[in-house]
Parts: sequence; C-alpha cells; structure tokens
Amino acid sequence: MSALYKIVVINNSSQAQPFSLFQAASGYDSPAQVVSTSLDCQPLRPFSEAGTTLSFSVDAQIYAGAQETMPNTFKNSMAESHFLSRSLIAASAPQTFAVQKVNPTQDIGSSAANFTIMSVDPVGLSPAIAKEGLAPGAFCISVPSYTPPVPSYKIGNAAVNQDGSVILSSFIQAPPNQLVAITVSQVFYVAAVAYPTGSVIDYPSVVSRKVRLLHRLHDVYGQLWVRRKIFCPGGLLTASSYGTTGSQLV
Repeated sequence: MSALYKIVVINNSSQAQPFSLFQAASGYDSPAQVVSTSLDCQPLRPFSEAGTTLSFSVDAQIYAGAQETMPNTFKNSMAESHFLSRSLIAASAPQTFAVQKVNPTQDIGSSAANFTIMSVDPVGLSPAIAKEGLAPGAFCISVPSYTPPVPSYKIGNAAVNQDGSVILSSFIQAPPNQLVAITVSQVFYVAAVAYPTGSVIDYPSVVSRKVRLLHRLHDVYGQLWVRRKIFCPGGLLTASSYGTTGSQLV
C-alpha cells in the first residue's frame, strides 16, 4: 500500500458499540441495481471505561474488482460475503475473484490506465490500459459475453483494508457483452451500527440517517489532520482522520 486513509474512532458513550466502515456508492452507467458492502466492522468499548480507540485504514489506490459465484449444493450455508480475498469468513457458494489497480481519468484527453478487460470461466481482469472518451473520475470494465444466471458475475470497485483483505465496496451484476464505466467517490463513512465485514448494507437507509454518520473522508491536496466530535444515539463519539495523501472531514 503506497498511501492509506486512516480513521480513528473513540467511543465517548456509556456503553460498548459496534462501528462499521463503508464507502460512498460508486456511479455505474448501467441500469443494474448498485449494491454496497461493509468494509470493516469492529466493537469498541467506552473510552472512559477502557481507554481504547478503533482505527480503520483503507488503501488510497482505486481497484477494479470482479467476482464469480457458482451454485452451492450445500444447505444452511452462511450468508453470501463479498470478500474478494477472504480470511475467516465462509461464503455461501464457491467463489473466485480478480482485482486490478486502475487510475480513473483525471481530465478529458488525459492518459490513464483506466480500462480493464474481464474474462470469464474462470473470472479475470487484464492489467489496466489507457482508453479515451471516459469521463473524469471514471474507469471502465469490458464485460464479455456469457449466459446468466450460472455462473453469477459481479463487477465494481474494490477496497483493500489494512490487513490486506480485498472487498467489493460496491458492485452490480455484470451485464454481458457491455462496457461499464464506474465513477468512484473516495468518500468513507463510519456508522454506529453492526454490518459484518463483507456483508451487504442498506445504503440508502444508513446514509439518510445522518445522525448515525460519524465520519466522511475524501481526497484533498496536501496533508491535513482533522478531529471532530459528533452527537449520535447513545452518547458523544469522536472521529479523527489522517490520510497520507491528504484527508478531510466534511
């Protein structure tokens, strides 16, 4: 990881609470439903009781991600996870994954490694190359022809956590034989709610309940340390942030 976004949370309420990290949903030039997932989830005791803090870190690099899911013949399996690189989580079906670094277009006419070609059976993503005509902030995945629904393919932007695990931050079902432009927003939230790592979150509901949002982080130029206290149900919590490429609470 060349650069990290780091968010530090202190629980100033009177009871232990779970905290979940997630990213603003990316924009897709596809009518498919956009799904967002939890990047991390950890419990935190009150600072006055235990003196503990919680640190979330995410690689600042943007990644394209793809996932292939095959049907599972076993019953009573665990809920599906959207870890691309899993550690201790079991998935409901056999999965393979692919991830590639991409550099979204900066300006019209600029050259960036913003285009990757997806392969299927098994899934793969080619090293990114430059493609003209993409809007600023976007990268593109070329999805080949295949016959849904088996196997199932998902594409989107991936995030790499501090432990090296890779998760589809947001995704859509891959539309066969299409070019899909994805516009990533480097905005991250921490919410005082339990969403297990890699699980699907109710993004509209969480974002609309602004009282539960503790932190939003995005790129700015230079380096900046920001500390802010925000009221939320259950007490006062403190969120701090530091990004090696620059960060800001908004």
